[in-house]
Amino acid sequence: MALTNEIARAEDRNTGGQLVLKSLEDVRDALQAGFVAEWRALTDLDDTSTLFQSPDWVLPWYESYEDFEPRVLAVVRDGLLAGVVPLAVERATGRLTFGGDGMSDYRDVVARPGYRHVVVTEFLRFYSAQTTAPDGLVFGPMLPESETTKLLRSLCSVYGVRTIVRWNNGWRWWTNVESEDPLKKKSVRYAANYFRRQGTLEARYVRDPAEWDAIKDEFYLQHSMRQIFGGREVSLDNPQKRAFFDRLVRSPLGHVTTLHWNGQLIAAHVGSVLKGVLYWGAPSFDIRQRQYSPNLVLLALTMHNAAEWGFPAGVDLTMGKGEVKERFSNSRVEVPLVDLYRRPSSYFVRRARAAVIRASRSMYEKAAGTGAWEKRVRPVGETFAEEVRHIREIGIGAAAGRAAGRLAGLIGEHRRGIVFTARPEDLHEIQPQLKPGEICTHHENGLYDLLKREQRGDDAAREISRLAANFNDLQRTGRTLHTLLVDDRLVAWGCSYLPKEPAILTEVGRARLEFAPNSASLYAFYTLPEFRGRRLYQLLLLYILKKRFAEGVSQCYISVLENNVPSRRAIEQVGFRPVALNELKRFLKWSKLTTRNV
Repeated sequence: MALTNEIARAEDRNTGGQLVLKSLEDVRDALQAGFVAEWRALTDLDDTSTLFQSPDWVLPWYESYEDFEPRVLAVVRDGLLAGVVPLAVERATGRLTFGGDGMSDYRDVVARPGYRHVVVTEFLRFYSAQTTAPDGLVFGPMLPESETTKLLRSLCSVYGVRTIVRWNNGWRWWTNVESEDPLKKKSVRYAANYFRRQGTLEARYVRDPAEWDAIKDEFYLQHSMRQIFGGREVSLDNPQKRAFFDRLVRSPLGHVTTLHWNGQLIAAHVGSVLKGVLYWGAPSFDIRQRQYSPNLVLLALTMHNAAEWGFPAGVDLTMGKGEVKERFSNSRVEVPLVDLYRRPSSYFVRRARAAVIRASRSMYEKAAGTGAWEKRVRPVGETFAEEVRHIREIGIGAAAGRAAGRLAGLIGEHRRGIVFTARPEDLHEIQPQLKPGEICTHHENGLYDLLKREQRGDDAAREISRLAANFNDLQRTGRTLHTLLVDDRLVAWGCSYLPKEPAILTEVGRARLEFAPNSASLYAFYTLPEFRGRRLYQLLLLYILKKRFAEGVSQCYISVLENNVPSRRAIEQVGFRPVALNELKRFLKWSKLTTRNV
């Protein structure tokens, strides 16, 4: 109890009984001193504390995220541990946040009953002294039952801190108010019956760390593919986040559920249980099965087994919006967030921005109807923000050029597309430009190859996201996705298939491409910018041609716009020869498409 005694001595020295653990070493010392056990007991005593203030969540996060330094504020009164505020400082920026940062769905103090006022006061005294840190701290979401919101609003002015209170929806599924088994929901029944008709469907509660070790790599891959598919930043390729998940699973609160179909993992969830409540985050699932929503099936089966699997109170679906939260919750509450500002300038800028948005929303919804802002304006704003990020990536000049090209396209266009064919005797061998020791590999329908690129947030990343979104359609229509890798890094991709009907070339006015019998079609090729100019695109083309010819195909087709000179030259270098030219001319509503043999 040496650490607690040290806090008590601080109280004796009239410092408010406040001690701040400022390093990982301090946190490790706290483990040895018995402080963590007291913190854990305090979490149980506090009816409004959540998983995200417990040491079993925060300490694994401190251990895993080296980008942050702990700032655990411990408060003692009357010889007792009165409260804990688990904070952290981002090393690179000095930004103050709660332990867990954006991964924590709730952010509040932990306080002994009757001592919340003391703990919030000590927090404000600590926060107002952080003069060098960037301004702004989001306190919350918090449970609506917590008195912290009220205390912050009444006490902040004493310490020169200004507040803005916001509210959002919080979603829960409580077993004591459930009137319908989640498995009986129509969407779940349909999906579960599909899987059962096609084989064996099994949900598991994973208790053995060895079983987690056996499935965790697949969990990470599926979760990352889900993020790419949704156009979001991939996060689980971060070794720090993986280390955190691994520690969380092995903590006393860790909770893992999985869904297997014919022995294959198709969905999984890693969460934690505190006070009989399972905190539900985004599960992983195999996007190849997304039509049948394995993530929803897993959620319903998890809820169905609530008592047996260790969370008899129910599931906290946390804050936010979305069909899953609304469809599966049986309780909705308003959860508060309190934005704290030390500097008046930051506060007034934020208030002015909020006032403008609020007034604009009110006027728009009076004219367009309730809910129109969320349905129409917010998506446009998000698209605009994405465009701004894109302009920063490619530069104003390039962005202006693209915009001018789109504007000109509204008036008219002149495009010429060339159709090429190749036979076995036409092929030319290609020697790619490889660095010493580099090894090229080719895969077919290698979905997880799309994860094998480190760079994010550029045009190429958006192309990868679109490809992931279209992967199921490629499989359903008999297409083969071909990927090329160098030293297990994604380089290029393209598709091929055996056509049974003519193709429509949308890039040149929907020109019709007739295929000779026993042919294959190649299309949708893309080479990542960092690998261009090394004849790797040609290598991928050659690989596909050889494979298709070995299968008995007598002729392969590919088309390209005439002005795409690099691609056209690459196509010709492997042996393709032009056979047809499609030309589109359009001005406003007038258009003319001509096709001639070459």
